[in-house]
Amino acid sequence: MLLPDTALSQGVDVAERIRAAVETLRILLEGDTLQVTLSAGCAQLVVDAADLQALIRIGDERLYEAKAQGRNRVVAASRHAPAA
Repeated sequence: MLLPDTALSQGVDVAERIRAAVETLRILLEGDTLQVTLSAGCAQLVVDAADLQALIRIGDERLYEAKAQGRNRVVAASRHAPAA
């Protein structure tokens, strides 16, 4: 999802609200109740990336970090990023 004119912290808030809403869903399928979770990676243009292609790549990398950390979470900073 792209959120124009949105700070990274605001994007994380949106992603976290969506993640929490999905987590509460219970889906009935052929008599079984399924729980669905959501992982997301967030990045901000200019801060994290210089162009849209890089922004999408970084967001995707963070999505995979969220999955590697156990899923059902939002990752907005790479654990591989150098310390500031």
